[in-house]
Amino acid sequence: DSEALRKDNDSVEKKMDDIRDKKSGLSRQIDVLRANIETLNNEKSNLANQKGRLEAAATQQEEHLKRLESRKGWFLREYPGLFSSTEHSSAQIWQGELDSAV
Repeated sequence: DSEALRKDNDSVEKKMDDIRDKKSGLSRQIDVLRANIETLNNEKSNLANQKGRLEAAATQQEEHLKRLESRKGWFLREYPGLFSSTEHSSAQIWQGELDSAV
């Protein structure tokens, strides 16, 4: 009778060891998942910051483009033939600029 009791006790101990091993493995997996979540949250924050910087840069570029368009309008009014000239005459204008710089 004590032999059967010892076998039952050994079986219970083995099951308890298995449960402890599984619990330990699950704890390690939970730790890994927590670290992954932290990494993903940091990356999400970095991407949000990058998005903000890119949006600000895009706004600056749009404002710069508006200023350039405004200047182009002024040039068109002041020098009406400048932008309607052919590529050949534009090349002559640039050549004149180069000649005057030399």
